[in-house]
Amino acid sequence: MNTKEASEKWGCSEDIVRDYCKSGIIPVAYKERFKCVIPDDIQELPPVTAKKAVYLMKCIDENTLPGTGRYWNKDKLADALLYLSDMRFILDYEGHSTLEEAAIKCRVSRLGKELIEKTDEKTSKNKIGVKGSLSVQKGLPTGNLEIGFEHGQ
Repeated sequence: MNTKEASEKWGCSEDIVRDYCKSGIIPVAYKERFKCVIPDDIQELPPVTAKKAVYLMKCIDENTLPGTGRYWNKDKLADALLYLSDMRFILDYEGHSTLEEAAIKCRVSRLGKELIEKTDEKTSKNKIGVKGSLSVQKGLPTGNLEIGFEHGQ
């Protein structure tokens, strides 16, 4: 299926589907000419973005789990771990094990490590830096502020 078909099937925008394909979180998706092709057997939108998947895989590498709370609750963690296992980003995950056991027993696959590297490389390419000082005198900002943008190759 193409991105339009996937967006209709999953109930999201085509941009989201394109982002998921481009980021690598749908490893079975491939590019054909100028469009992304997703196998029909992918029934649902992945439960995590590439960034969150990478965070979770880094936690697995360190034998820890992210704290539950703002984003991660037990259901989201279980869904994410199951998806990462189904897509072969992580190995040795048994869906019936507790999340704590999963963090200890699972290991990140070669495909998972590639996603981590790709995501880390992408985030390290573009950096914005701010240098200088800023103060307020008589209600007006004064100072020397320098903003720089660095784009890696």
